[in-house]
Amino acid sequence: MIISTKAKMQGYEGDPCGECSNFTLVRNGTCMKCNTCGGTSGCS
Repeated sequence: MIISTKAKMQGYEGDPCGECSNFTLVRNGTCMKCNTCGGTSGCS
């Protein structure tokens, strides 16, 4: 997928955010945090 490859090149994980669907998830400890909306992958 072109979007996820570009996201990975920018330091993101390449997965879409469950809340806003942007590809701006970054590793936050054992969880993922979205740089766009601030949503997390289930932990804070």
